[in-house]
Amino acid sequence: MNSIANSAPACAPSVRPGVRKLSGIAKYGSVRSRKRDRKSLRHFRNLPYQRELAEFRAPSVRGPQSPDLLALIQANRKRYVTPSIIGAISAQFPRWFTPPVWEKTTEVLQAVWWHKVLTEAGGMSFTLDFSPDVITKAKASRRGVFATLRDRIRDALKKAFGGDVHFWCALDTTKDGRLHTQGGLIVGDNFRERATEALERAGGRWGHTHSRDKQTWLGEPSYLDQAWASYCVRHTEALERETGQGAVYASASIKRRAEALYNGDRELLMGFHQSQ
Repeated sequence: MNSIANSAPACAPSVRPGVRKLSGIAKYGSVRSRKRDRKSLRHFRNLPYQRELAEFRAPSVRGPQSPDLLALIQANRKRYVTPSIIGAISAQFPRWFTPPVWEKTTEVLQAVWWHKVLTEAGGMSFTLDFSPDVITKAKASRRGVFATLRDRIRDALKKAFGGDVHFWCALDTTKDGRLHTQGGLIVGDNFRERATEALERAGGRWGHTHSRDKQTWLGEPSYLDQAWASYCVRHTEALERETGQGAVYASASIKRRAEALYNGDRELLMGFHQSQ
């Protein structure tokens, strides 16, 4: 007697009925993917140079009209631009490349544009270490370790400045497993001392004095770049698995402005790729 497994039709569908199977490209752009977002960042890095090229490109320049010169160009192209070279170029700069819409991006891309908002507003990067006592209480909290640490930062800044301070931060860990947060906040450089004191209160009382000055770090404007944002979120995926909750946060106003900036850069980048 044939088993039930053997009685299944040989051409059984690989997906459930009523579920449309997405193509590779369509599926790639319809889900959140940190791997895809890291690849997308490579294209966005060249955006300033592409923008300058578009601004200084002479619109009146035309291609060669001489038949002899055209024939020479075509012969050289056929000789030197081989299929293997075309394939290599296409792999580096695919014409079909479409950056993901903001709603489908992960913190890998979002953090970069959150930090661009700080650059625009004149904010500062920061790192904050917490005392062992604060970390222990945060791990025991029902709200979760990151939510507890984030709220300590939010409440301390609000108390120091008399109102909401817009910031973003990500949970990070050192090689020995010590949790801390880093990111950026929209506070002018003239309020650096007040911001430092607020962050120190959020971090908790340091158990010793020999490294107290390293508990809080506020960066110079040179740290308002993509590299810092990418550095801050490099461990979030692993920490989210470990803690069972999100490990990044940004104020609502930063998110809104970042989305607008990203959409503008995305439209510009897509225009450059389509014009190639």
